[in-house]
Amino acid sequence: MTTTLIIQNPPHGGTGGSPFSSPHNKPIRAIRTWTGPKTDDHESVIKGLEVFWDEDEDDGGQAHFVTGTRRGEMNAIEFDHGEEIVEMSIWSDTRVDSIHIRTERGHTFDAGGGSGTCHVQENLGNGILYGFFGRSGEDVDALGTYFHE
Repeated sequence: MTTTLIIQNPPHGGTGGSPFSSPHNKPIRAIRTWTGPKTDDHESVIKGLEVFWDEDEDDGGQAHFVTGTRRGEMNAIEFDHGEEIVEMSIWSDTRVDSIHIRTERGHTFDAGGGSGTCHVQENLGNGILYGFFGRSGEDVDALGTYFHE
């Protein structure tokens, strides 16, 4: 049995909501986000996050994880097998304002509002994203990443 070595980039954002974690032993195949106004004002933030992994047929097909709320404008990216992330940033203040991803194949993903402070994910490992962790409630309050070493 092989062990997957994981790099954990720290979460950025606020302290609201409850902790969540979606580590997995397989690469993420797709991400969906929902963007809308914060629960306490009209600033646009990431409301919800859904992550998909390919599973073996014995495991029942595709596995997924959802945090936050699926409400607002939906954005999605699907990764090709082995597609590597070469740039990723999470913009945040008291919530996760936006997420930016660029892959070596030229695919980009930009979701969320236009404010917050940019936090570049410094250690992308081999570029393969395995999961997220952080805090969420009605909104995604804080977000960190798990990459393959």
